[in-house]
Amino acid sequence: MLPPAYAPAACASGPPAPRACLRRRPASRGDLAQACAASRGRRRPGSRVAAVQLAVRGFLFDLDGTLLDTSGPIGRSWTRWAGEHEVTAADFVRVGSHGRRSVDLVTALVSPERAATALARIHALELADLDGIVAVRGAAQLLRALPGAAWGIVTSGDRNLATARLRASQLAFAVDRLLVTGDEVHAGKPDPAPYAAGAAALGLEPADCLVVEDAPAGIVSGVAAGARTLALTTTVTREELTAADVVVADLTAVRVLSVADGIVTVTVDGAPVVTVAVDGAPVVTVADPGPPPPVPGARP
Repeated sequence: MLPPAYAPAACASGPPAPRACLRRRPASRGDLAQACAASRGRRRPGSRVAAVQLAVRGFLFDLDGTLLDTSGPIGRSWTRWAGEHEVTAADFVRVGSHGRRSVDLVTALVSPERAATALARIHALELADLDGIVAVRGAAQLLRALPGAAWGIVTSGDRNLATARLRASQLAFAVDRLLVTGDEVHAGKPDPAPYAAGAAALGLEPADCLVVEDAPAGIVSGVAAGARTLALTTTVTREELTAADVVVADLTAVRVLSVADGIVTVTVDGAPVVTVAVDGAPVVTVADPGPPPPVPGARP
């Protein structure tokens, strides 16, 4: 009885990154629409620019599914727990399981009198299963390229589980970095509290940060906190991540371009782009949706 978000087809070692896509922020919808239309008029047929560029002061990464592929241990642990507690796959769908804290899931899935014992059980199962944990493609390279003071991890797991999973992976070097865990905030994702706390721990406002996530609940949390958001399709489909600003396959699409005056500029490969100024902020390069799809049967 595998929780739906951790079906075998959803893994971190999928196909190469597709082109990035961007959901326009409401405050700048008109500016972006005009800029994208103008860009389409300027481009030669068939031409494209290689990357989206984002300039931010801080990076807040989710852990499971974003930096680490923990789908095997999570699937095994929750499948066993579900069997022991008579919870079905439909129940996981009903409560929106992926990206949420264990305490919130358990509370939603079992009766109050069973909750404490059920929560202790899933904690024990997850800590006991660290087999097969690997870094998501591109994660180690990106983290090593970022200034150490400019990034942190914001996870729904508790501190013991997060550090154990990091130590079991190629990202053991990240154990001593900034870590905000689900047991340290008053409300879990999709509440904005986790990413607001992460930004504060970096000494930044959420608006100065890029939240990197693989779960709809995490994207909603980042957006609600006021951060920019980049989603990975390592766990769920692109269609489930439409609230994010940019969507790519994994972290191989993200590269550090420059670091200057506390601002880190990254490129996100694979999208036509157009450069605009948003609400007086520094110029940001965003994805151009490109020309409309060809009409079937029409001549090129």
